[in-house]
Amino acid sequence: MNQLDRLNAYLQDRLRDEGLAEVTLQEAARWIRDAELLPQRSFRRDGPLRFLIQAGWIQGGEQEPRPSGWYRIRRQRE
Repeated sequence: MNQLDRLNAYLQDRLRDEGLAEVTLQEAARWIRDAELLPQRSFRRDGPLRFLIQAGWIQGGEQEPRPSGWYRIRRQRE
């Protein structure tokens, strides 16, 4: 399992365990930072995760359909 697969599995498992249908980018970034799953190289703490969502690499990751729309991650599996 590569790092991206581990990250996606962690996020989806955490959503399921918390009983959440979705989580904001900021909260998901906090989970990832606490679990030390991604390096924090960006000025913005959510920068690496934001990039991965924009690239389409995060399962359930999306941005509201507005130029400044909120990012979120939705639960994809039970």
